[in-house]
Amino acid sequence: MHKPILYNESPPEKAENGLYPYVVHTEDRICGFFGAYFFLSNGKKCNIEDPQDENIVYPYSENAYQASKFEHIDLKQKFQHIDYRQAIELAWELRQYIRADWDALKLAEMKRVLLQKFQNPTLQARLLETQKRYLEETNHWKDTFWGVCEGIGENHLGKMLMEIREQLACPINTQVKPPICSK
Repeated sequence: MHKPILYNESPPEKAENGLYPYVVHTEDRICGFFGAYFFLSNGKKCNIEDPQDENIVYPYSENAYQASKFEHIDLKQKFQHIDYRQAIELAWELRQYIRADWDALKLAEMKRVLLQKFQNPTLQARLLETQKRYLEETNHWKDTFWGVCEGIGENHLGKMLMEIREQLACPINTQVKPPICSK
């Protein structure tokens, strides 16, 4: 396991528009969750409740995700009053306590966190405003699991956001009763 490269470590110089040169925001694509699309980032401030203890509320989705790596409430509580960059560092410092089944759970945990994040009406509306645009967590910190760096990556974060957007845009009407079949 390699130490994560944090958002603020050796970023490239920003372009004249204040965004990194790899950030592409077009009618079809949002590649790089910066500027007007920072709300898609796990660094966007939003309250996320811990599923084990409703008294634990994280200030960022990144904190909630990092805290979900741990089973013990006392470790999870440490993620409540820090910013998202500190949450990444703290998870690295506590890595010896990461739950043994973490790799099998991490995608489901991120999805749970994102679903809660986008229950916020403002964030939900903004996600829906991206319509059918392709979402990619383009980055410079070499995260090729959740995003894409230098054209390489699985973009799991972007894929989840597009899936959640689709679910929000086309909710299944659970109040419709199936027809009654007569014999």
